[in-house]
Amino acid sequence: FSHQITARGRPSQSSHFDAFWFAMKDRGIPEGEGRRKQGGRMLSVNGRTELPWGFHGVVNINYLSSLEFRLAFTETLNEAISSEAHSVGYVTKSFSSFVINAALVRHENFQTTEKDDTILIRKLPSVEFNSREHDLARRGPLPLYLTLDSAFELLGRRQQGFRTRQLAERLDFFPRLSTKLFWKGFHLTPTFGLHQTYYGETMRPEGTVSGEGLRRSAREFSLELAPPALARVFNNRFKHVIEPRLSYRHVAGVPDFRRILRFDERDLLNNTSEAELSLIQRLYGKRRDTGEVRELLSFELWQRRYFDPTFGGAVVDG
Repeated sequence: FSHQITARGRPSQSSHFDAFWFAMKDRGIPEGEGRRKQGGRMLSVNGRTELPWGFHGVVNINYLSSLEFRLAFTETLNEAISSEAHSVGYVTKSFSSFVINAALVRHENFQTTEKDDTILIRKLPSVEFNSREHDLARRGPLPLYLTLDSAFELLGRRQQGFRTRQLAERLDFFPRLSTKLFWKGFHLTPTFGLHQTYYGETMRPEGTVSGEGLRRSAREFSLELAPPALARVFNNRFKHVIEPRLSYRHVAGVPDFRRILRFDERDLLNNTSEAELSLIQRLYGKRRDTGEVRELLSFELWQRRYFDPTFGGAVVDG
């Protein structure tokens, strides 16, 4: 016996939603002296709405009761190979160069078809205040740009043999200052950043969770050099551009990497010293009738060298 419900709506001129519910109760397949049930439930909801004071909200919910249910009863290959169920609901607002986000997040990654063999990560909630490049010295001799990423989050992670608190705090603050220097076609962009992160819980060496807090204070410096590009025009219609790039990045001050709980990419920061060399090939074309120029093709070839192969002790044998 199975049933499904599909619903669509436009409650107002500035809001809409789509919802789909599917459930299956099966007889099961013979296994030993009994039967193994493979039924389950799945829910998908997508919606968007405009809110007061310039905010807008988005909902994207994907719930799956078990991976075995999906493998047994899905009708498409695209669903069958997906072992993740990610859900997020957020409100956001942009003004000037700043962005405010507030979100509720649930990520569930199914490891196998066995019951409860999943990695479940919750953010209840996640509040971010970010800024794109913001010019601080509009009248100075050199430009000075501020970029900011900051977040306050209450997090939880659960998997077999491992569990954090239901809501463990994490506060992250990452400002960056950069400037741009020009000389005879050469562009030099130095950037200095400071990572300040506080964790309400840490990992013990034996793999259990400690209620002891941890402060991560790391410094990051990067330097990018862009020499003059080489260009050639063919038949007044096509333009081939070669752009060389050279960059260096250094991060120091990350404490014992194994003590940091991992919820997302913010937690993967590690000490490093690395350089990258790249060549970017671009092909532009111009339309005969309008004169419009657009990029037709780009290709980048790069090589990166890591001068610290253990990344400050983050990579260990085994």
